[in-house]
Amino acid sequence: MFNTGTEGGTGFEDGLTKKWGWYNAIYMLANENFLNVEQVVKKPAYECLTFMSYKQDVNQKLENEYRQHKV
Repeated sequence: MFNTGTEGGTGFEDGLTKKWGWYNAIYMLANENFLNVEQVVKKPAYECLTFMSYKQDVNQKLENEYRQHKV
């Protein structure tokens, strides 16, 4: 679902997700800060999923723009 489709497994469906499951998403949403984990897990799942979906779309847009200018 959250694989960016880029080479090298930079999306959410990489080796870390296979090993750690949802903790990888929580870690990202917590801005890689352990002290923020509790705040993240208290949020409704739909808010977290919406944010991650939006972030994926933004990253895809930036990647497409980069590829267009690189060529």
